[in-house]
Amino acid sequence: MCPSWQAEVRYHDPACAVRELLIDDGGVPGRRVEPPLRRQVVTLENIRTLEQPPCFAADGLGLISFVSPLREAADFETQREDYEQAVVECLGAETGAREVVIYDHTLRDEANGARPPSHHVHCDNNRESARQRLINVLGEERAGDWLAGRFAIVNLWRALAYPVERSPLGLVHPDSVDAGDWVDVDVVFPHRRSQVVGVLPNPGHRWLFCEGMGLDEALIF
Repeated sequence: MCPSWQAEVRYHDPACAVRELLIDDGGVPGRRVEPPLRRQVVTLENIRTLEQPPCFAADGLGLISFVSPLREAADFETQREDYEQAVVECLGAETGAREVVIYDHTLRDEANGARPPSHHVHCDNNRESARQRLINVLGEERAGDWLAGRFAIVNLWRALAYPVERSPLGLVHPDSVDAGDWVDVDVVFPHRRSQVVGVLPNPGHRWLFCEGMGLDEALIF
């Protein structure tokens, strides 16, 4: 098993003045128009070969065991209740959260093109968009209770029908990211707008990935 790999990533261009990512542009599912990106080859460390692999509690990301009842995308609706319960139990155990609420699922698939892997380096939320997401999902009153304490928006990323062989998920260790690396990016859908946080190039970034993720594993971050 190789301890590191070379791969091309697509950072957001520091010279870009207006950053917009168009999703399903013109109403065509899967059509994406990305802002100017800077392609760069980076070295990714293989999580499997690290003496001290990252864990969620200390690093905000980690590879975990997750035995899922869902094996085929076509079975999602019939198995959704059991699958979501398994995710709730898993995230509760891994994070120590008193309450876990699931609000979204995305099936990435290069073959059909409707939701291909996202290739630009980004984080899903900034502080304000995370707060607004909480309100949208829970409602203002319940979200207020959560905002009075601590909350996190956590991704659980896994293979579905077969081990990952193409477009594995690459992660930047949070400790290697500087405050100046973040830039807001407007995400424009046909009927709404949102924001993600793009990442600018930084040679100090520590890139990680997991070689050959199996069906009973997941990355949380």
